[in-house]
Order: sequence, then structure tokens, then C-alpha cells
Amino acid sequence: MNQKNVFFFVYAYILYILLQVLFLRYVNFGGLAFCFAYIGYLLAFPLDFSRLLHLIIAFLVGISVDIFYDSPGIHAGACILMVYFRKRIIGVLAPTGGYEAGNQPSVLDLGSNWFLIYVSLSAFFHHAFVFFVSASNFKIVGNTLLKTILSVVFTTAVLYFFQRTSLSYNKYKSRRRR
Repeated sequence: MNQKNVFFFVYAYILYILLQVLFLRYVNFGGLAFCFAYIGYLLAFPLDFSRLLHLIIAFLVGISVDIFYDSPGIHAGACILMVYFRKRIIGVLAPTGGYEAGNQPSVLDLGSNWFLIYVSLSAFFHHAFVFFVSASNFKIVGNTLLKTILSVVFTTAVLYFFQRTSLSYNKYKSRRRR
């Protein structure tokens, strides 16, 4: 990873955390669908990124969110779980010929269907951990599962919107340069 990429990931970290804690923290639908778009930061790392370093970054991202949500380690644990299962999800979704070197987990590199499945599965691991640990009561499994599913759909839709918007912006920039 070169210096330009490191600067981009630090900038993206700050942007995602600020977006989550200043705005998306207060956005929900009927107390059932929540958006944890900050996981998009962890999902955007290159496919061949070091797993150990990614787990450390996941802990730091999760702890940053926990500080603002006043949740002792719940988001940190969820982020670590999601990043832990990321390699397996990527392996299951691998195309027949495998991934090309330098592929990014994005709509541009791997397509909309791949991206939607990747984000949905990853978000499910994250959200299930957050909601089931927060509930800590098996009597409300139905409500917790409903929250998890609706939040996965909401988060996936928001992250897909971010991807499509950035694609549109990049096309606009390339046309403008001509």
C-alpha cells in the first residue's frame, strides 16, 4: 500500500465515523431498521489485504463507534467478527477463474450482484452480533431477528447508493476532463 492509499484510508475512516456518529446514529425506521454504514469502510479494503492488519483496523473502527454509542465493545466485537468471516465470504463468491490481482470489492470491479451479496452477508454477521448481544435475552429472538434483517437491507441499500453515486461522480469527472 503506497502513501496515497494510506492517506485515502485515513481520510475515509474519519469520514465514515463522522457520518455514522453525527448523522446515521439518529436515522432509523420505527426502531426496527438501523443503518450502520461505517462497516462500508471495512468492506472497502482490497481483497488481498493482510488479515491480521484488517482485524486490528476493525477493532479500532469498532471501538471508535462504541465510544460514541456508549456500547462497551459491542461494535468492536461485531467488526472483528465481520472481518474474520470476510475471507470466507470472498472465497464463496469467487468467480470461476478467481479474482484478478488488485481487485477492489466494489460495483465497478466485480459487479452489482457480487457487491450486494458481499455486503448483505457481511452486514448480517455484523448486525446479528450487535443486536443479539445488545438484546441478551432469548425471549425476544423474533424481534431481534426482524431488526437484524431490516437493518441489513437498510445498510446494504445505503452502501450500494454510495457505490453508485461514486461511480456516477467518477464518470462525470472523466467526461469533464475531455
